[in-house]
Amino acid sequence: MTCFVKLICAVTVIFSLSVNCQLIIDPGCRGILGEDGWRCADGEECISLTWICDSFNQCTDDSDEGTEPGQGCNLFPESKCRSFNGKLHYYCERTGDCFAKEEDAISCNTTVGPINSGCEENQWKCKDGRCIDKEKVCDRNVDCEDESDEVDAACFSHADQSATTPHPLCEDDSCDSAHNPCAQFRGEEHVLCPVEDLNYVCTANKFATLAKIAGNSSYCRQCDETYQWRCNDGWCIMKNLTNNGLPECRDGSDERSLPYSWWVVLVTTFVVVLIGLLLSFSCRNLGFVNCKNFFHCSLCTAERPKEYIDLHKMPTAPTLAAVNSRGDIDTVDARASPDSFKQDIEVGNHNDDDVSTDDEQEEQHQSHENLVDIQTDMPVEILRMLEDKVTCWDLKERDDVMAAIMGSKFSATTVKSEYIMDLKKKYVYAHTDPLQLHHLYSFLVNRSSSVKDLAKITNIFLDFERELHSMSTIEVLKCWRLNIGCSETIKMVVNSVSDEPSLCSRLYTSFLPLRNCLRMLRRRVLGVRRRKDSPIFRFVKTGYFTLFPFIGASFLYFETIKNMVYVNIVYNALYDLSEGNMSSFPFEMFLIVFMLGSIILVQLLFVVYSVYYSDDIFEVQHAADCNRGQTKLLFKVVALILAPLMPCYVLANRVYYDARLDMQRRHLESFPDYCGENAVYNEQKERDLQEKMRVYGKIRQLESKSLRFRKLYSTYRVTSGVIESVTITVVLVLIMFVTGRKGRSIHLITGVEHRLRTFFNLSVDQGSFLEELNLMRDVVIGLSLLYSFSMVISAIVGYWYQAKNLCISVGGMIVLVAYAGAMTFNRLTTYVSIFSITQPLQFDNGQQEPRIDLVGGVIIFSILILGHFVGIYLYKRKYSQDWEDGKMIDHCVNVLVNTVAVVPFMVQVDPLKILKDKEKRFHFTPEKKLVKQASLKRKQSLIKLSSVVENSRQEPNRDFIDMLLPDLSRFAAPFLYDDLRREIKNQWWANPRENLTPESVKMNIRDQGLKKRLDTLNQDFVDENIRITLEQLEIAGYINVPLLIPAPTKKEYFWLWVIAVLENLVALCIEMINGGVWTSQGHYYSWDIRLVSLLLSLMFLIMYYKKYHVLRDLTTNPLCGTWLHYLPICLCCTAEAPMQAPANEDAMDRVLNPALGTVNDFGTQTHPQMVSNKAVQTDFQAEAVVHSQPHICASCNKLDKNVKTT
Repeated sequence: MTCFVKLICAVTVIFSLSVNCQLIIDPGCRGILGEDGWRCADGEECISLTWICDSFNQCTDDSDEGTEPGQGCNLFPESKCRSFNGKLHYYCERTGDCFAKEEDAISCNTTVGPINSGCEENQWKCKDGRCIDKEKVCDRNVDCEDESDEVDAACFSHADQSATTPHPLCEDDSCDSAHNPCAQFRGEEHVLCPVEDLNYVCTANKFATLAKIAGNSSYCRQCDETYQWRCNDGWCIMKNLTNNGLPECRDGSDERSLPYSWWVVLVTTFVVVLIGLLLSFSCRNLGFVNCKNFFHCSLCTAERPKEYIDLHKMPTAPTLAAVNSRGDIDTVDARASPDSFKQDIEVGNHNDDDVSTDDEQEEQHQSHENLVDIQTDMPVEILRMLEDKVTCWDLKERDDVMAAIMGSKFSATTVKSEYIMDLKKKYVYAHTDPLQLHHLYSFLVNRSSSVKDLAKITNIFLDFERELHSMSTIEVLKCWRLNIGCSETIKMVVNSVSDEPSLCSRLYTSFLPLRNCLRMLRRRVLGVRRRKDSPIFRFVKTGYFTLFPFIGASFLYFETIKNMVYVNIVYNALYDLSEGNMSSFPFEMFLIVFMLGSIILVQLLFVVYSVYYSDDIFEVQHAADCNRGQTKLLFKVVALILAPLMPCYVLANRVYYDARLDMQRRHLESFPDYCGENAVYNEQKERDLQEKMRVYGKIRQLESKSLRFRKLYSTYRVTSGVIESVTITVVLVLIMFVTGRKGRSIHLITGVEHRLRTFFNLSVDQGSFLEELNLMRDVVIGLSLLYSFSMVISAIVGYWYQAKNLCISVGGMIVLVAYAGAMTFNRLTTYVSIFSITQPLQFDNGQQEPRIDLVGGVIIFSILILGHFVGIYLYKRKYSQDWEDGKMIDHCVNVLVNTVAVVPFMVQVDPLKILKDKEKRFHFTPEKKLVKQASLKRKQSLIKLSSVVENSRQEPNRDFIDMLLPDLSRFAAPFLYDDLRREIKNQWWANPRENLTPESVKMNIRDQGLKKRLDTLNQDFVDENIRITLEQLEIAGYINVPLLIPAPTKKEYFWLWVIAVLENLVALCIEMINGGVWTSQGHYYSWDIRLVSLLLSLMFLIMYYKKYHVLRDLTTNPLCGTWLHYLPICLCCTAEAPMQAPANEDAMDRVLNPALGTVNDFGTQTHPQMVSNKAVQTDFQAEAVVHSQPHICASCNKLDKNVKTT
């Protein structure tokens, strides 16, 4: 039966072949060819059957190679196979292969594995049925029309297709290269090298045998020709092409690979960051323990209260005065022990049960640094009214759900009308003391849990301020800026009184009930008392805040390590491309030196910063004369050694204090309001008020520390970004667009790309899709450029943010990012153009060498950078008003930022410390402050005495002997008193940074009429009256008060922009001298990029100040033509006046004494009848009337003598 079937099949095949041959054979061709042939489609030519579909065109019309039905390669369309040599081929449905024999096709359909190919012994069958030489299989040249000779199924399978058993690694023509990594190049079997040191190299089987026998791995690198070298994948290349910087092997094994990979960089970054975090954690704990008084000693701690006292009082003041509720002064010995003053700093009584262990530990370490003095700094009476919600506020009942969530059944809505006037008077008292006003708003911001709660109070204060400033909102904003300063507090205050608060604050207010609910549930579940944190919560909070420094420091250190990797990559690439002769390529060598120099310079500056700020970084608090002061030197040595880790250390400390600050603010917010309870302000509420102020003092202390470490970290970030990241960005751009130019002897970019492939363990085949994408050049180098660019921008914006004490809105941050990006792009254009045009380039005139070579470019670049740095430094030193507020490093960092972006001088300072320092400079002792507070309280009582004082002529309280006014009998008639007061106030507001003295007042009188009238009087009398008038205004809080005066920046901005434009013009002229860059459209100069980037940066800067600045209403001048008003200031023709916001004296007088009605000037009535005894008592007239009585002080006797002599 089997024989019969085979016979039938054979007959069928013979019949079909005979029929098919009859179809393609043209009998007329025998006479022409002498054999059977095939006639071309044009009907004129005859060719041999073996020429049909043989990859060569013999017919004039190419029909012998055509694929249309009936043409040479498709003579049998129904077969689905090509008709090679004019023969019918048979299709295998299972694999898609074509066979010359039908039985092979049948076997293919019914058998798994390779079968007889039907080709000769030294041939290999393509998938379409064509036979080619075995040497052409996997030779990286396509010989099969279907390219089947170069696919993995061909390269990773037996070259002998006639094997009776399938290849063990291939099944269904699908081969697993993971088990057979060696390709069978040129039809020859390749295996892994059997010797261990090269067991990753594929080699021919015969060389593998020799290597195994001899035990020598060098055989595995041998090829059939002695001048060849074998790649790791088994391919052979010319020996002289190895280690030339350009990969010839597809796997890049002919070039030296980097000794590390991408994951090493990531691991190194994370390890360095973790070491820095661990170091920060360890040092903080050592500081808390303070073993052997290493960080601070008891002597230094005891001396701190004395330093605190010296900050506020002059050494000659023997007593301190305390003001009681009636304005009377009780004297206190100022020479008491330091512990008594330390108690003032630490703020009174508090319940120890409400303080967590961490708070107690931190208090022991930091209590002596508290800058809040309850006795003189805090507006206690205002806070007592505001915190007494039951007595002084209208209440609204909440529903049961909200009552359970918020912890109180009632919510305060607004202050009761009957308490508004009393609150307004107390506010006016606080308004005369900037420090109290500063603490008032700062306390309210930290006490309020949301902007909505804060707005309940700030809107009331806004009405007060508008009344005191003639209903001008602009003046109110100025007043807030002068008293609160540039800080997060003023941002919150302005946001609370705005018509539409920010989106973030509204979202926070909306989710506040949910937050309180979760907090309440957490406390109930964990059984935690009020204002205490459970260990679990502290652990989670610590982990949450640890994540931020880990991520932030990882970005910084990744940038540094990335730059080091690029230096190594470029160096190795240049070394191989130049064959060790790198000095022959100065431009490429310069790029390496440029990168390496920037990295070294940054690390050296890190050392300087770390040593200079070592006391602040490690929080060492030994006094200069302490016997443990030598430990400071040890800390400087530690900072020197660990300088590379200091940025991470500083960032970790900053985030730690941010976490502590967040907890303390939450504790202050969580104090109950006692709404709905007994209306009497009981003892518990008073204790709670003291506790609130104590917590507030800790908040200000932690806030100061957080800002300090934020400033230090910004110093590191700016230095790294402006120097190192900018340099790397410039170098990478030059590598991409200059080192690959045509005509250069070496192409550094090609070598860099290869080493990047080895760095990422990528093998990109020539002609592959990834190669066409320029993966290394466009993606990796492009992303590196973008990353370094973002590091520069984030460093500049972060510097701006911390210098403004976080007083920048989210929208403002976004606009500043755009501004910094445009300015940075402009500066990068300048730096890149200077170096790029120094390289040879074929121009239209045939000239190749530029007029300014690399040496000239380096000199010009150095002059621009140094000139820019020195010029800006000298200008800011002379004209920046806040220059003295910063240290040498602050000055240099700001100038460094200006090499990239136009930024006025700004330095992060603690507003509270500035106010304290100015109080000391203005000689505001605690005694003087208490006298001032007593005078304001007493003033109202004296006003109410009216005629009683006149009739009885009672002797004034001797505690106010220094509050006498000038002799109005001499000043009233010519109205000199009004003019003198006005002149003194005008002089002080012209320069509120300086302390006004009687000598400076007399010397700088600008009112010529007043000066002439004063010259006619007795000069001793004038001097004495100026002194007393000056003291009266000072005590009343009109002059010589500490204010947070913002530095005017219009002129500084103008000249910084002039310098930036001039720098661009110089760089553009250099481009024109060298001919720019020659393109297909002609010479190209970068004027368009410069112009657009400058205009965009200017637009973003104006947008920030006009629309997104926190106090943008202060810059609401008409945009069109505004610069004309500022032009005299910018050209130094007119001095830029400081910010001024004097309160209206009439309004203050009406608040303190509503019975007076409208008056002309607060305390300055000088009508002749007011001097008489029948005059209505005004603010300070009681003291003036007393002059007719026997004098009680030497100064008054002197005044009386002056009166008699005149």
